[in-house]
Amino acid sequence: MRNPLALNDCLEAAAYAVVGERCRQAYLHDLRGGLQELHSSVELLARAAKTLGEHAALADRAGALAKKALINHQKSLVELLDRAIPRDEDEVAVDVGEVLRDTMRLLHNDTAAKSIAVHLDAVSGICILTMPHRCKMVFLGLSVMIIDAMPPGGALDISVGRAGALVCVEWRPASPLPAIRGPEEPWDFAAAPLSRFDLLSALAWRWTGANGGRLELPQSGHDDGSLRVLYPALLE
Repeated sequence: MRNPLALNDCLEAAAYAVVGERCRQAYLHDLRGGLQELHSSVELLARAAKTLGEHAALADRAGALAKKALINHQKSLVELLDRAIPRDEDEVAVDVGEVLRDTMRLLHNDTAAKSIAVHLDAVSGICILTMPHRCKMVFLGLSVMIIDAMPPGGALDISVGRAGALVCVEWRPASPLPAIRGPEEPWDFAAAPLSRFDLLSALAWRWTGANGGRLELPQSGHDDGSLRVLYPALLE
């Protein structure tokens, strides 16, 4: 007999589906970038093959580029699969700044399409102990939902810092975010359908709470319009 699904498992599966659907174009853009590197290296190999004796150095360079491009593209495919389908992972040290830089690189076209100016203040070396792909999915999901909720031409400040023993990740849009249902509130789906933002905030709340942290929504303890994830810092 199969084990029954826990609510957290259902939330996580739904969140992966929501984020995967929403970020489909961003994932495709990443994969096309890797294919472009392969295309360029093959073009160089073809040119060098025509006059190999005179362009041996060019052939070596093109071969090295092709090998590097293949390795990078393989990594991209594995990363895409990990982002699309959840799996059990060991907890490891995760650099929060690197995760956010990768997140905003992936969402560059989304912010550019809405003329949103993003300022990311995230130094390297601030780490947490967590399952890396779950962490990435939470940050990606919250980031893209905030971007979707912002008006065109806005500004978004994202910062990573320390708050005592916790790492604090803060998204501060220039305009207030819409009301988000508190994850601890009972959900009456008939009276108030669950929004994508509600789903992602619920998952983030459970992920942080299960590990000794917390999620602060704009209406929960502060009124500056920001959203914060607080998570225990990894002791050095």
